[in-house]
Amino acid sequence: MAGLFRALFLIGLIVPLAAAAAEREWQGSAGAGARFQVDVARTATEWQALWRKIGQEPPPPPNFAEGEIAAAIVLGTRSTGGYRIELTLGARIDGVQLVEWEERPPAGPATQALTAPYAVRGFDVGAELAIAFQRRGGDRTLIVPEGEFRRITARTNATTKALDEQERRIQHLQDNLRTLEDKLRRIESAVGVPPIRPH
Repeated sequence: MAGLFRALFLIGLIVPLAAAAAEREWQGSAGAGARFQVDVARTATEWQALWRKIGQEPPPPPNFAEGEIAAAIVLGTRSTGGYRIELTLGARIDGVQLVEWEERPPAGPATQALTAPYAVRGFDVGAELAIAFQRRGGDRTLIVPEGEFRRITARTNATTKALDEQERRIQHLQDNLRTLEDKLRRIESAVGVPPIRPH
């Protein structure tokens, strides 16, 4: 009997966890627009805008306050139904988190109608990483949504500014070192002490 209660307890834990995971991913075949597009939402306002672009009513948003983002892709027009899109996290490269996507064609008979498959998925990546999309297999071109491009540009500019500041400090230290060496040589010359040579 204890084993049965333990099993029921575990099932009680697993089912809500599975439901929570399922609520982080949304797929459909009636996305707006005939062209391919990607997008990222980091706030409730961006979440609303993302779903307007897709042409669907937005479900409750992910927990953006906890560093979760929503990655979205619309494949564009397809001649049949049954397409699915798989979104997964790829590598992290220099402050950019890759979201890999894979288009899954219909496995069997499919509705003969024009569709625009879309997928939206929430990921816990933190607020500091920019997002870029990359197709899994085949063409590995990076696709960066406009908002994420601005984020990468701002990060690059901040890094460049920090490196420039560090270079100025190093130059200042080198100038001070040369000044001290010159003073030391003048003192040695005035006192008649032979120059000290490093070993």
